[in-house]
Amino acid sequence: MHSHKLIVGVVLTALGGGAVLAAAGPSFHFPASAAQTKNAAGAEVKTFALPPGSARIITFKSGDAAYKLDGEVQFYVLKGAVETTVDGKDVTLAEGDVASGPTGAIKHKGAEAIVIAHKVESAVPAPKAAVVRGADTPAGLQVQWLQDGKPQAATTEEAAKAAPKDAARFNVKRYTFDGNSIRVITFQKGGNSNPSVYQQDNILYMSKGHMKRHVGDQVADVKAGDVVQEQLGTTGYWEVLEESQLVSTTALVTKK
Repeated sequence: MHSHKLIVGVVLTALGGGAVLAAAGPSFHFPASAAQTKNAAGAEVKTFALPPGSARIITFKSGDAAYKLDGEVQFYVLKGAVETTVDGKDVTLAEGDVASGPTGAIKHKGAEAIVIAHKVESAVPAPKAAVVRGADTPAGLQVQWLQDGKPQAATTEEAAKAAPKDAARFNVKRYTFDGNSIRVITFQKGGNSNPSVYQQDNILYMSKGHMKRHVGDQVADVKAGDVVQEQLGTTGYWEVLEESQLVSTTALVTKK
């Protein structure tokens, strides 16, 4: 979580075109109501277009449907199952799986499915396409707290025995692929994460829960369906109000 980051919402052109959303309230918080929403071929598509990239929430209703990929370079299956083409092969992705470098379309049959897709730059010029299975991606424990004003952390249950009862506890599943990664961060209720200084911009979608995001003197009330942008060089932390989950990726920003 520490290597992942927020940005200012202003109206300009997002990566790949389209109007960039303006933040409502704190400059890093984009509520669900701010998304650009459209319906196409049996899918509801909500787009959060931000300065360094975009997150697109694609909800397939029951039945057959297909969403033609429009510049998305990766996606995470939040719910259900879908089909796509990766490295020239047709593949089926289940809940908790990731596709990097998909081509053609995302196809759906049967019960409802939800996909979180990203349009972001890669850290490498020609990233290799890949499928990363959730079953092959272990969750890493993080327990964080402050002691005498200094950040403390534990990554094992044994080390976590030293943590106070109000420490923040969360698991991180890191889906690593060529040029980027998707992180799924699941928080238990209670506590604050340690303040982090971000080394890159990140786009985070809250798939469930309710937390407060603190950045400097700004505080955002973040709920399921909202997007937060972590910005290069800023410092922030999460106040965990209930069990919550974030789906995060890095939006590459070139340093000037």
